[in-house]
Amino acid sequence: MSEFFNVLLASSGFMPHGHCYLWRPGLVGLHLVSDALIALSYYSIPIMLVYFVHKRRDIPFDWIFWMFGLFIVACGTTHIIDIWTLWHPVYWLAGLVKAITALASVGTAASLFPLLPQALALSSPSQLAAVNLALSNEVTERKQAEACVRTLNAELEQRVDERTATLLQLNEQLKSEIAERSRVETELRRSLKELSDIKFALDKAAIVATTDHHGTINYVNDKFCELSKYSKAELLGQNHRIINSGHHSSLFFQVLWATISSGKVWHGEIQNRAKDGSEYWVDTTIVPFLDQAGKPFQYLAIRFDVTERKQAEIALWESKERFRLLVEGVQDYAIVMLSADGQVASWNSGAERILGYQAPDIIGQSLSRFYPDASNSHAKAQQEIQIATTTGRFEEEGWRMRQDESQFWAHVILTALHDRTGQLRGFSKVTHDITDRKRAEQEIKALNQDLEQRVMERTTQLAAINQELEAFAYSVSHDLRAPLRSIDGFSQTLLERHAEQLDAKGQHYLQRVRAGTQRMGQLIDDLLNLSRVTRSEMSWQPVDLSAIAESIATEIQQGQPERQAEFAIAPDLMAYGDTQLLTIVLDNLLRNAWKFTSKHSQAWIEFGVLPLEGITPVYFVRDDGTGFDMEYAHKLFGAFQRLHAMTEFPGTGIGLATVQRIIHRHGGKVWAEGAVEQGACFYFTLAPESDRTSL
Repeated sequence: MSEFFNVLLASSGFMPHGHCYLWRPGLVGLHLVSDALIALSYYSIPIMLVYFVHKRRDIPFDWIFWMFGLFIVACGTTHIIDIWTLWHPVYWLAGLVKAITALASVGTAASLFPLLPQALALSSPSQLAAVNLALSNEVTERKQAEACVRTLNAELEQRVDERTATLLQLNEQLKSEIAERSRVETELRRSLKELSDIKFALDKAAIVATTDHHGTINYVNDKFCELSKYSKAELLGQNHRIINSGHHSSLFFQVLWATISSGKVWHGEIQNRAKDGSEYWVDTTIVPFLDQAGKPFQYLAIRFDVTERKQAEIALWESKERFRLLVEGVQDYAIVMLSADGQVASWNSGAERILGYQAPDIIGQSLSRFYPDASNSHAKAQQEIQIATTTGRFEEEGWRMRQDESQFWAHVILTALHDRTGQLRGFSKVTHDITDRKRAEQEIKALNQDLEQRVMERTTQLAAINQELEAFAYSVSHDLRAPLRSIDGFSQTLLERHAEQLDAKGQHYLQRVRAGTQRMGQLIDDLLNLSRVTRSEMSWQPVDLSAIAESIATEIQQGQPERQAEFAIAPDLMAYGDTQLLTIVLDNLLRNAWKFTSKHSQAWIEFGVLPLEGITPVYFVRDDGTGFDMEYAHKLFGAFQRLHAMTEFPGTGIGLATVQRIIHRHGGKVWAEGAVEQGACFYFTLAPESDRTSL
């Protein structure tokens, strides 16, 4: 190894490089200074590359910068050796350094070939902007989804509240009807046969009439004619005013008509007057017959000329029937009657559906059969009965068990029932299967948490990307305007001062250069305006759209007074939003209409609102100009998307994109309809004032 270094550093037998320069001070100094400066530059470049890689740890392919640094350091070292060999002829060492430099150079060059396609595949600023737009749209969709979830959650809560209120109302009705039933139950069992005979007698004694939905009589039975003293011919085609005694107020009949017109049965006592002037009282029931739309198309009136005793018997029968229909008709709730010691006494169809037991299998069984934990079910049932007995009511949400031993989440209300003397007669137990609601609540909660997390992550990403876009917009605004102004200014100077030195083609080229720079400047302005529209803070307030449209129309007409164009602007169109942004919307739409009607000798432009009631207003700007093919309607609101050539209609293609972004920021929608040479109509909506807090 020592021999290798001796040979490497050996200088005997060689002549210093300075002899080649004849040791002329000027020539030696020139090479010395040049090699020293080159070596200093080569050594400083790797330092800057190392600093750059250290600061930009996220940059891809950072290893190539290290290879460039190694190669440049080796190059600098060759120049240091060249200075040393001016006086010391260590040419073996110089050759070794150059060999190392050659290896570093070849390695770096070879590494660049596979790296070049990867570097070209890196995303450009325009691609990053497209990604940002896609992310922004996704966040908007996520917000809409979150709003939809909140709406569904609110609807679910409202439905639960409505069902709870219905249960409370049913419970109160059950308490009163069961108390009444307990008083007459013995009598009803004894008189069922008598009640059937009474019903037949009542049918024979009933006074029957039918009318159409206007109240015109189209049928009466003989009992009606017998009691009213009118013939059928005199009654048909008339209304019931023919037998009005004048005893009842107009409000009485208004309430009657309001009840049956809404599809409800009306029952009450009415005093009528017969043809001979005699007056009589009838117990009347009016039943509306409903069509498929739920609207009455015919009314059936049944009247009885009966004593108070018969009226009481009818009331008892109707009470029993209403109770039976109420309990048996409820399918979503298990309504069970319990004895005072907690044994099942009655079982409705809802209980069969929810709990699985048929009535013969469960009546007489204990309440404890519905609890999953068999070891604790008896104590649990006794505890609930004790609480209901003491406080009058027990309510909870918990697990219950069906006949097949499957479990479900139940909302249970146990109510103590007392007779008029205050003695406990039993309990009513209402059970509702809320398993789906509980599962939905858990899913919605998990979904909300996931959405909130994802929105936070996307918001953070968008904030970083928006900062980069703002920096880019700032660079565009300040760094591109100056050279554009220089190009436009020098081109104008050439045209003004040296026009005689240019032929017509040269002047035409300069004019095209000026037009291009001016168009580029306009594009930069439109891009910056589009960016400001997206980022600017909104100031919500009432906006007079008609006044804004009138002002814009006046300004447009003053700019081209020679055109034969008529504006039709609907008055008093008010909205709620940002005045400045909505002014930009109307300015773009009205100026578009003005521009695309310029090829017609006469033009008509209208701003108004569709005559729709009960929904969000739909505003529109309509013209009779050039129009467009609906096949390309999807391109209208894209940035730089144009359906006509610049030579035909000037513009940058940013205006409608700006309109769409402003309308979306107001929670609305924008769309267009048109036909070639038949004009175009642009529609837009705005979120109502009540919804602005979610925007």
